[in-house]
Amino acid sequence: MPGLTIEDAKKDMEKLVEKARKEYEAGLPEDKKKLLEQTRKAEEEARKKQEEQQKKDAELLEREIKEPDKLSEDDKKRVVVVKEEKVKAEEAKLSGEEKLKRTQDSMQRRIDELSNELKQNKELTAKEIKTHQKELQLLRQENENLKDRFSQPEKPDTTAVLRQKEQERLTKYLQEDAGLLKEQKREMSEEEFEEWYAEQPARAQRWLTQQELRRARERAKDQEDLDKDNYRKDFERKIDESQARVLIRHPELDITKREAELKGQGKSSAEIRSIICQENEKFRIAAEIVRENPDYFTKANAPELIAVEMERRLAVKSSQPAETAEQKEIKALRKKLEDLEAEVAGREITDQGVNSTVVNQNANQEGYTPQEAQIVDLMTSAGASKKEIDLALKIHHEKKNKK
Repeated sequence: MPGLTIEDAKKDMEKLVEKARKEYEAGLPEDKKKLLEQTRKAEEEARKKQEEQQKKDAELLEREIKEPDKLSEDDKKRVVVVKEEKVKAEEAKLSGEEKLKRTQDSMQRRIDELSNELKQNKELTAKEIKTHQKELQLLRQENENLKDRFSQPEKPDTTAVLRQKEQERLTKYLQEDAGLLKEQKREMSEEEFEEWYAEQPARAQRWLTQQELRRARERAKDQEDLDKDNYRKDFERKIDESQARVLIRHPELDITKREAELKGQGKSSAEIRSIICQENEKFRIAAEIVRENPDYFTKANAPELIAVEMERRLAVKSSQPAETAEQKEIKALRKKLEDLEAEVAGREITDQGVNSTVVNQNANQEGYTPQEAQIVDLMTSAGASKKEIDLALKIHHEKKNKK
């Protein structure tokens, strides 16, 4: 048609679509028509509510500029939400490079602020300086992550990737099945199929149906594999970024160098882990958390979740009062008593032999049971004081009474 513009073509297409929609709806049963009408009404109501809310939000932002003192607490909260939504909407329109530049500019401003504060560190405590330095490291790390993410070449079009994969597979089938009977082939040329269809239409049609079903299954599998691969790559990237942030805050968790040293000494994997856990309290707690929470590694921020729980446990531990000398002594005696009780239990207490006769005599003279007499005898032989013996017997009685 001469003089037909793009706009005219669009209008004609819209008319055709509208006509097809009306014809389709006219053939629907009554219950489906009612459901469709209800859906349309709900969509229209939702659209009107959204427009009303947008109008209210615009008025609220205007009031925030002209009369900020007259805003209620709810109004102030809504202003924050609206501004955040506005920023997100603006960012959604930006290209990858524009987003990168905006984020990097924001980070650079914060880096400059921290750098200036550190240069004038006379007014900062050692703890504040350390905190600022870690924040600087984190910001720089995030900058690097953003550069890596946006500098990577754009992912190829998924449809094109899947189409190419299918084409390669079909070409392979054609080559591999060239010498097979027609019914056994997975693929054949159009010319070969047309000849077969002319000779045996029923068989050819059955084969064609099977071919289409197989192709559909293979396409679905290709899509599933591609989705899994993309998810895995994205998950691994997020895990690496999370790990990098944690190591800035807790460099002690980077055990790579120590592992290599111990491996060079000929230590086994179990020995290396045991040694590092003894040397490195943070690593020991982190390993404990991993054992207790295996589901953490289903989350992309697993390293940070572990670090948060590790910090909590360390804080609880540091807030607990240190053991007094008396508590340490009792703890040591309890351990010693357990060893003695184990030794006593291993002996046969009978009325035969010189040692058991002496023990029974001590038991009768001091009012001890045979087991207590043996504990006293062993502790005396080890050079324990009377105070230690009395305390050990007291602990022994308490344990017996609990049973």
